[in-house]
Amino acid sequence: MRGVAQQWGLAGVVGVVLLACACSAQAATITVGSPMTIPIPEKSRVIFKSGLVTIANLALAAPGARATSPVSGTVVRWRMAANYLGGPYALRVLRLDSSGTFYWYGAISAPVWPTSGPQTITTNLPIQAGDLIALEVPATNGIPFLKIPGSRSGGYWVVPPMSEKDFWAPQFEDEEWEYGFNADVQPPPVLTTVSPTIGTVAGGTTVTMTGSDFEGTTAVKFGNTPAQSFAVNSGGQLTAVAPTSVQVSTVAVSVTTLAGTASLPSSFTYRGCVVPNVKGRKLRGAKKVIRAANCAMGHVDLRKSGRKKVGRILVQQPTAGTVTSPGSKVTVVRGIRLPGHRR
Repeated sequence: MRGVAQQWGLAGVVGVVLLACACSAQAATITVGSPMTIPIPEKSRVIFKSGLVTIANLALAAPGARATSPVSGTVVRWRMAANYLGGPYALRVLRLDSSGTFYWYGAISAPVWPTSGPQTITTNLPIQAGDLIALEVPATNGIPFLKIPGSRSGGYWVVPPMSEKDFWAPQFEDEEWEYGFNADVQPPPVLTTVSPTIGTVAGGTTVTMTGSDFEGTTAVKFGNTPAQSFAVNSGGQLTAVAPTSVQVSTVAVSVTTLAGTASLPSSFTYRGCVVPNVKGRKLRGAKKVIRAANCAMGHVDLRKSGRKKVGRILVQQPTAGTVTSPGSKVTVVRGIRLPGHRR
């Protein structure tokens, strides 16, 4: 144990690590770190190196338990045991380097100063598979110390300063205590299917998305446009209302949580009427072009015109290039010889 802590350059190591992973395929988080049960039999030792203030979970007490995160994602919350008082305390992530040694690096949560009871702190820390969580603790003259409530005296126990490489097995008035802390790691979301895959440019299509790790979804987008609304039904399903679109096109759909973004390329197609230019066409040809553009022929007005424009479309509404809902009507004005005649 001493050699490992010296390699890491850690302030101290507190043992007993339990990985508590929900077995449901739709569970959003995986818990890494010490269990919160107090007291916990003390099996480990604390190793201090001068000037450092980090405590890391290392020893494994339960069969199959893991000290490191099994997935890449984001630490979305962490918890401290009831016997942590004072502060500041902050969660830090340690990473394995190419030589197989864990090292201290800069992903750290905001500090907290607990006053009583178990603490649950929300955060947003990136973590990679194989990373280890650790706890930064206060220090006096570069020597870390921990403050816990005394069970009989009503006072506090404070870890005394120790010289470099000293071992200390805490023995209190009652049972031995473990400085428990753990963190919930949320994997990035996975988007598998989108249904239906077709909607109107007017928006409003309700789309069901399936995948995993949708809990805590912060955004759903169709292309670059946010959904009108969305609701997370479960860890593996959400529904969203498609926004309007300014063009007929096929776009990607994406789901974003604190742990990342999942995108399904070319998964939703907007259908609509792109109003064609029918000015100058004869009425029969205009009708064909309008219908081919997924639009519908609207009212035909008549207007006196010069000889060259008789029978031709003089005006159209909406204007060419307008994108509207499928089947939208295009109204036209057709030139005639005699005024006042309507068709």
